[in-house]
Amino acid sequence: MKRFALPLVLLFCALPLFAQQETGLEKGFAPNKFYDLGELDSINTLNGNLSLNIAIGPSYPINGGLSYSLRATYNSKIWDYEGVSGQMSATPNRRSNAGVGWLVSLGRLILKTNPTNDVNQFIYESPDGNDHIFFDNKLHTDEAANTVLSTGVTAVGYTRDGSYLRLLQKSDNTFDVEHPDGTVSTFSATDGLLKQIHDRYNNSVTLTVVSPVPSVCSATDSFAWVLTDSKSARTNTICFASSTYPS
Repeated sequence: MKRFALPLVLLFCALPLFAQQETGLEKGFAPNKFYDLGELDSINTLNGNLSLNIAIGPSYPINGGLSYSLRATYNSKIWDYEGVSGQMSATPNRRSNAGVGWLVSLGRLILKTNPTNDVNQFIYESPDGNDHIFFDNKLHTDEAANTVLSTGVTAVGYTRDGSYLRLLQKSDNTFDVEHPDGTVSTFSATDGLLKQIHDRYNNSVTLTVVSPVPSVCSATDSFAWVLTDSKSARTNTICFASSTYPS
């Protein structure tokens, strides 16, 4: 069992965010953009966003082509902006969970009810912090809507940003995001948090949120992620501590 300790940033602010990342504020990597790449960092040549990508431990192979790894990603676009009474107001990014601008994630689904979502569409936030918006029923605007759904699927959505992700809303209170490489990320319909990543051959890694924290964490930690994969039930525990910013 491996233990990783990370600070969790809880921002108690009443300001809404702009979940649809505008060109000048876009984070992470987009498949249709150009980047100046270094060994650890990259710069979006269009908006100047500096991204850092730091490995936390090794990559964990599970079986076949499925593996996972933990990475801390930093984006220099740390502010979210809102016009209030004719003035521009800014607050640190509330999706950061490992310090201002820092994100540790295996992917997250931003639900329509999430206060950081202002586009009224489901959004897949990739591990690097980039938003991928799903559009209902059809991949391209000029094609017929997909009305033939598989058993247990109640709705379907597609991204149109070159990432070619498909979203399946399911009757068991989960969402599946299907990736081009054949892997599937399953998210809770309650909070959009990742539940499992699996391939088509029943290889998987499952994420469980644990609170109170297990004994491998510090007593001051708030909660933990326990990652369990299907290879000999190997586990990794990531411990999070809460902190607040002064107002």
